[in-house]
Amino acid sequence: MPADPALPVHCPHNHPALASQPAPPTAPCSAASSMKAAAFLLLLGATLVAAIPGAPLQSVVDVESLHVSDFAVTKINEATPVEDGEPAPQLELVQVLNATKQVVAGWKFSLVLLVQAGEAKAIMSAVVYVPAVGDAQLMDHDVVTGDDIVPEDIKDIREYQQFSVVDEEVKAAADAAVEKTNARSNSLVRTELDGVLDAWCKVASGQGTTCRLDLSLMRGQEESYVEVVMNRNLTTGWRVMSMGEVPVPVT
Repeated sequence: MPADPALPVHCPHNHPALASQPAPPTAPCSAASSMKAAAFLLLLGATLVAAIPGAPLQSVVDVESLHVSDFAVTKINEATPVEDGEPAPQLELVQVLNATKQVVAGWKFSLVLLVQAGEAKAIMSAVVYVPAVGDAQLMDHDVVTGDDIVPEDIKDIREYQQFSVVDEEVKAAADAAVEKTNARSNSLVRTELDGVLDAWCKVASGQGTTCRLDLSLMRGQEESYVEVVMNRNLTTGWRVMSMGEVPVPVT
């Protein structure tokens, strides 16, 4: 498929982590870069899906994809070379644009990420393999486009964004909070999770995913409501950062 000549493409060669290939001397971007950008638009629009051997792909941007994406960006930063004797600006994850998960003797995540280094933004692809046993690995990454084609409606994941209360990782975080509550209590009556009322999550580069959850709890016949802040990354479980009771929600 030929590249659309009207498609604006910018090749961000001014940052080591955002430059997949050196800029050619005669033009800032090659035809291959334009074709890559066009292919990205097809991927993001989910109009074409390449067949990959193994279990069916599941495409979803959920809380789990935040952990994996933060891991990918952290590993890219660790591998970024020093430039002119100074460390290059660190990439920050801005948004997970697309994430697919495939079961392949573990889990393979194919990611499309909006990242930022200084004032420059770019869209990157990354592949992370999480084995059933052992350490996760960044298998591949590349720059897809530069900031000329960055989405206008950015949901910056560095700030809290709302997620589904039935998200599997949200439920896991809520369960971990209740488990911690029971571990701290001397009561013979256990606290049970009655429901997750609201869930907001964000990512701080290299510090994992932080979720702020509003929970409804039951201890015997006594109902209470708490706001809990939980944190985890790809290699650790959920841990409680803070927890406090909140007023009964108005229905």
